Amino acid sequence: AIGLSGTSITVTDLGGTLSQDLDGTFATDAELAALNTDDADADPTNELSDLSLTGTTLELTNAVAGATGVDLDGTFATDAELAALNTDDADADPTNEYNTAIGLSGTSITVTDLGGTLSQDLDGTFATDAELAA
Repeated sequence: AIGLSGTSITVTDLGGTLSQDLDGTFATDAELAALNTDDADADPTNELSDLSLTGTTLELTNAVAGATGVDLDGTFATDAELAALNTDDADADPTNEYNTAIGLSGTSITVTDLGGTLSQDLDGTFATDAELAA
């Protein structure tokens, strides 16, 4: 199982639970709320006003331009897709499935198990604290 507790991502399997705090890499809601969003252009109609998720479509609404959406279905698995996965690998050895480490290096998240280490750079998906401060 994978989950989020506060600012920490957790992965749990037969080997136990591994956790990695993401707070140093990604902005929390409190950090985003504390940002000064006055862009000093004296035009309040050009500000982003709404962000919503309907099904797998993320929609951004602007007071002038209207709504723009992007379907995330090809990027993330839905609950139904995860539930439909057949996780039986038919090797009759449940002890060779567990992860041994989860980590964060810069903006890349890594998961290590007996088969090696997988890494995914999240920089293109999430804003870093440095990008938000710029």
